[in-house]
Amino acid sequence: MLNVTEKTTDDELAKALAAFEKRLATRADLYAELLIFKRYVDKKTKALKRQYLALHAEIAKFGRKVKQSKET
Repeated sequence: MLNVTEKTTDDELAKALAAFEKRLATRADLYAELLIFKRYVDKKTKALKRQYLALHAEIAKFGRKVKQSKET
């Protein structure tokens, strides 16, 4: 962090601004990567939920068949 005073030179200000812009760009890149990863996880979560519901339906169907076979 640069303490700006009347004696601060233009070069010091330029260096501080460049460092700030670099940190800001890095954070923006990291945030963009985080959003991409979040979308990936959301898609995988939805796919797993669909698979879970399909498996649960198959188990229920099998359970009904077993119950019917026991009744007859």
